[in-house]
Amino acid sequence: MGPNERRMQIIEALCRRRQDTMKNLAFEFGVTERTIRNDINILSLSYPIETIRGNGGGVRIMDGYKLNHVIVNQNSPLSGRFFPT
Repeated sequence: MGPNERRMQIIEALCRRRQDTMKNLAFEFGVTERTIRNDINILSLSYPIETIRGNGGGVRIMDGYKLNHVIVNQNSPLSGRFFPT
């Protein structure tokens, strides 16, 4: 799994759980806590993610935020952007 795929899965996990710890995310994705911290820093530039320090802290996504998945296939009007012809 590459970094971009992992980051999307982190966002999906946070949307389901709403909050998690860096340690748990690192274990789940088989990477170090430092890698998760870097991923969260990058994701926080585009998504409403907040980190909480201290006991009981971790990472959470803004209340009410949901991913808007767009499914694109080769017959879609957007296909030229994702599937070069």
